[in-house]
Amino acid sequence: MISSPFSSSSVLVDYRERFSGIPRLLERRGVPVVYRSLPVGDYLIPGGAAVERKTTRDLLRSLEDGRLFRQVSDLKRCYSRPVVLIQGPRPWAPRGVLISLAVRWQVPVLYCKGRRDAADLLYHLVLSAGPSSGESPVPYVRKLPDSREQALHLLLRLPGVGPVLARRLLEAFGSPLGVLGASEEALRGVPGVGPWRAQAIRRVAGGGDGEVKSV
Repeated sequence: MISSPFSSSSVLVDYRERFSGIPRLLERRGVPVVYRSLPVGDYLIPGGAAVERKTTRDLLRSLEDGRLFRQVSDLKRCYSRPVVLIQGPRPWAPRGVLISLAVRWQVPVLYCKGRRDAADLLYHLVLSAGPSSGESPVPYVRKLPDSREQALHLLLRLPGVGPVLARRLLEAFGSPLGVLGASEEALRGVPGVGPWRAQAIRRVAGGGDGEVKSV
């Protein structure tokens, strides 16, 4: 019997990753895998690493709809070693996005060609965690954000709004409610918003200029 370099500690894997074939490749290399419904991240590795895996197509979609920075924000808040793993042909993406992830967010971005390459990278991430204590990683350790961080997180849910623009909007209008209540003209006055973002924010607000519909 071939001995495994891993103890009884398991890598927690979001159940949606089962169909990617990557967890099975990890198991073949002796890595214990446990499937969970993970609110944040796709792979949780002993030692505090949390990996968000994205295919090239999903990366581009998440840039368009604003999910990428929300997911990275959650990874940073919940885990000590967040990683973004991009699978597929090296994607075109605005350089500012990749620079923001690496420098401002301090989240490493790894690239892999296919599922075998992805499994190999994850395998070595597990190895880099060092000797295991036999305990699996905690699936969701959330720090309570302060009011400003919470406001920025809410603004990141708006279409086309990234971290820099979220701060500008918060400085301009004081609160997420102030942003949603602002007119299209006022929104366009914030550097980086532009006409289409202003219109998109007004659509989210659900009312005419300067009016937020009650729910």
